[in-house]
Amino acid sequence: MRREKKPPILMTGAVLAVTASCLSKDMGFALCLIAAAIICFDLLFVQKEDVPFFRLKGLGGKLCWCASLVGAPLAAFFGWAAHMSVVLGSNRFDIGGSADMGMVQMVTTGIAELLGIGRTQKFTDIMELMKSAFFNTRLTMFSVGAPDSTLGRIFNGSGFITVLLILSILLAAFLLGDKRMRVRTAWTALWSTLGFAAFYIFTGFTYVYVFKEELAYGLGDYNRYIYPYYAGWLVFAVTMLCASLKNAKPGSLGTLFLLALCGGCIWRADAYLQPQLTVLDYPDSHYAGRRLQVEQVEAAKHYLTRDDKVFIVSMTQQGVGWFQLYYEFYPDVAVDYSFGAGEEFSPDIVRRADAMPGFFTEEQVDYFTSQPFTPAVWCDYLEASGCTAIYMDEWDAAFAENYGALFADGLKSGATLYRVEGAGADMHFVPLNGEEAAS
Repeated sequence: MRREKKPPILMTGAVLAVTASCLSKDMGFALCLIAAAIICFDLLFVQKEDVPFFRLKGLGGKLCWCASLVGAPLAAFFGWAAHMSVVLGSNRFDIGGSADMGMVQMVTTGIAELLGIGRTQKFTDIMELMKSAFFNTRLTMFSVGAPDSTLGRIFNGSGFITVLLILSILLAAFLLGDKRMRVRTAWTALWSTLGFAAFYIFTGFTYVYVFKEELAYGLGDYNRYIYPYYAGWLVFAVTMLCASLKNAKPGSLGTLFLLALCGGCIWRADAYLQPQLTVLDYPDSHYAGRRLQVEQVEAAKHYLTRDDKVFIVSMTQQGVGWFQLYYEFYPDVAVDYSFGAGEEFSPDIVRRADAMPGFFTEEQVDYFTSQPFTPAVWCDYLEASGCTAIYMDEWDAAFAENYGALFADGLKSGATLYRVEGAGADMHFVPLNGEEAAS
């Protein structure tokens, strides 16, 4: 019986899917490359039938699809990085963080320490924490029993249990599939497992070299960084199982296993997630603060044009508030990208080089990284970076005491948007909204 060929529309969908994933976040870039590598291996070494690239057939067609699967996300990622460099003056590959290093340097340094070359105590400690979290951190719905019971300690919803479940599904797909499907499942299970190991280690690198000490040793947002691979891997495994059962009869052992698996997932989701904790059941008041933030940004946009560039002061942990505001302003109004969280506002802090715009000259970088961030230095920075307005989201009493004299209203009018006027020692910030502006 002649097997069906993979139509171009199917492969085009795969290319678009990995390309979209690479733009979501740096982690998405790593995930999409792992997915692309698995698909390319399957095309070249497992898929025996022709996979035409438009009119090009044979090995040439497969190689073209492989080039598209890898080249499209790379082009999108580096293209967006170039766009950010031109528009926002930021270097996408200078991740900064506690170690103040670029992305490539972080990977090479991490691999060296992993091999025991120049290993630091922090690297050892964080990797031990990552290892412990894999076996002990309860982060999925695949947990059974009370946490303090024997059953609960074993089936604790950790990454280890999740990986066991995923590999069990892949094993079922292997056993229930035909000869070709077994080959495909075996290879994809191997590469997806190795991909997970690489992704997990890479995540450990980010804790060692990017996160601040308290967040690194606490594995801050551990589930948020790890969960996407588990979710995608589980969907992938179930898809492989469904493909193995494509020709199975209703009521067969394989179909019953699939039904039991789906039923078990539904049961655990129902037991694990209370209705009031789901997105659908949040009260309307839960989003009141976020809606107010959006309304304030939209109101501020009426005072700005595409020629403006906004400096955001948002003194929130890890810069979450800054990122939310950035996405609300962009692309209508350009936002200064170099600072992120306003929590580092202090005349006692010396700015890092990675916090400087990419278009700054060496002399400018040396100037702004060689002295404390005093009010005068902040004014010099605003002038050098081309910022024409300041948006005040969150600040504290210390900020008002140190920088309040620069504001015409002393930060007391309730304004959120200020126009930067004057230059040098004469620079000051005039409210565009609020009580003083209205009068």
